[in-house]
Amino acid sequence: MSLIAEASQKINLTMGYIMNIFAAMVAAMLMVLSIQPAQAMDGNDLLAGYNSYKRVKAGNAAGTDAYQGGQFDGYVSGVFHSAVGIALCVKGDVKDGQIQEVVGQFLETHPESLQRTPVLLATQALMKAFPCK
Repeated sequence: MSLIAEASQKINLTMGYIMNIFAAMVAAMLMVLSIQPAQAMDGNDLLAGYNSYKRVKAGNAAGTDAYQGGQFDGYVSGVFHSAVGIALCVKGDVKDGQIQEVVGQFLETHPESLQRTPVLLATQALMKAFPCK
């Protein structure tokens, strides 16, 4: 094989490698650019989730109720579990659905607070139900 043929073969291999890297970088950039930005939630969104949660529990779910109710359930559970021992003091067992009802009822009885962030509202409701004295 001549020197020129060997050089040409090495250049072709290098160009193929560079093209693969370039294609991977373009694919990664497209994936990042396609991610939707997080939408800001407020207490109204949390209350809507609680209403969906109640419909699911009652067996009257429709449309996106299962998704929204599950999102409410998971959100409230996450707030609860991250605050136990820090801002919340739990004595005894917490029944299934108890924390969701505490937060949901707080939202229903405090409509003037629904413009606040969900984490603040959920924490406020849970601190009333599970105070540290």
